[in-house]
Amino acid sequence: MKKKQILVVEDERIVAADIKISLERLGYDVCGIAFSGEEAIKKAEEMNPDLVLMDIVLEGEMDGIEAASAIRSRFDIPIVYLTAYADKKTLERAKITEPFGYIIKPFEDRELNSILEIALYKHMMDRKLKKTQQELIQSEKLAALGRFSSGIAHEIKNPLGVILGGSEFLEMKLSQTDADVKTAIDKIKKSTLRANIIVEGLLKFARP
Repeated sequence: MKKKQILVVEDERIVAADIKISLERLGYDVCGIAFSGEEAIKKAEEMNPDLVLMDIVLEGEMDGIEAASAIRSRFDIPIVYLTAYADKKTLERAKITEPFGYIIKPFEDRELNSILEIALYKHMMDRKLKKTQQELIQSEKLAALGRFSSGIAHEIKNPLGVILGGSEFLEMKLSQTDADVKTAIDKIKKSTLRANIIVEGLLKFARP
């Protein structure tokens, strides 16, 4: 079984090295270590890890919460926050990014493993749920389209009948007054426009 790929984001190099050792001891593969928010986003895009273990407090212009928000929205990679403290204001900011867990430093391997396994499982189930919902929506849309198409056939039939009748009338009346010809042409135009509107509605409905 392929090991889960973890991207570690921690600006303290010694701490990052310790976390890497812990993760590898637990059976994970550390695909990279980032020391800033900007670097974390770049490596997340390049490596596409299964999970990002993100320290909230990072040196530089971008903190862990900002980096996590960008990674979640752009790459749909689950985030587990890592922090030495968790004040209420920080947690409120972190919640907005919809993290898959929090772990407070210092921590034990067993605690880290439990949180990561739950986060990975939750993300897997979320993806399955989204896929099922999309398939259901598509199925319902196709069923509705079938019903709509059935009803639309009758709507198209009537204006097309008028077009046909008007054309026949036009052929018979070409030798008569211009007023008769003008009336027939007007009917043809109106019916054609109606048919076109109906067809456009069907096309818009069928677009994904």
